Amino acid sequence: MAKDESITIGITQAESKRALALEAHLDRISKTVFEKDGHGLHPLEMNQADLLLCSASLRTLLFDDSPSPILLDFLTQHSIKIELETFETDLAMLFFAQVEPKAAGNACDLCLDLLFNQEMRDYCEIGKVKSLVLAAEGTASYADLKKRPEVWRPNNEERERLNTDVGFSNLGGPIQLCKITRKRVLIGDWGNVRLGYLKGIPIRRENIIRYVANKLGGVHYDSKRLPASKEDKSEFKILSQAYDWEKQTIMHAGLAAVAIACIEIATHPQIAEVLRAVKKFNYERQSRLLRGESPVWGSESS
Repeated sequence: MAKDESITIGITQAESKRALALEAHLDRISKTVFEKDGHGLHPLEMNQADLLLCSASLRTLLFDDSPSPILLDFLTQHSIKIELETFETDLAMLFFAQVEPKAAGNACDLCLDLLFNQEMRDYCEIGKVKSLVLAAEGTASYADLKKRPEVWRPNNEERERLNTDVGFSNLGGPIQLCKITRKRVLIGDWGNVRLGYLKGIPIRRENIIRYVANKLGGVHYDSKRLPASKEDKSEFKILSQAYDWEKQTIMHAGLAAVAIACIEIATHPQIAEVLRAVKKFNYERQSRLLRGESPVWGSESS
């Protein structure tokens, strides 16, 4: 990934509440992505309960309407400019429903290659649209979805508008000629970058993260609240149709999308530096508070 400028962060006592919240949410994301030895987990190996909570953390850090997102506020307050390296695709969200991390054609493997595989990154130059055929193995992931194309497939008019189609190969798995664009965007614009399409509706990072947080239990379970904008409501409606049908096979796609988002955030060096800074501040602040040698809970003197 491109080298980012180092940053210096000076946190004031007035920011103590926000610093504690930043550590809580950023640390949750980091610990979901990385094992204790620093090894990064495959998206499909991450704990799904942790990913559910990460959707709430991502919403709080980057997408809250009221109050405003705490990470974006912090970066603005400290005049820190962060660009994220990401990617945009017209990949059918159907591919993210594949649950076997070692199966060929897994969409999560493609995402990891776009972020970390130098050969793929050389092919997909920043800002240039590239074409790639993705074919997934015919696994049990798609057995029910293959019978219900109305859940995930664009209609004829949408396919013509998108100039792309997705179907199933003779091996039993989906196949698609998709377009991919690697990008560098300001962190405040990152949520608007499209991860793929569900039917004919573009699914942006912000809305699938919000959906998992607000509808699947990250913050609310089956909340009836909808986003304010008409465009966002359309994305939520199409996601609901896919998530709520009787087999719920594609439900996994939302957690996989959250995992990819967590990786993009957790591996950014400047965001890692923010986490180190708030951890140091919070540790020193707590140490000062405890210098009075308050009794330890459970001791005889308490």
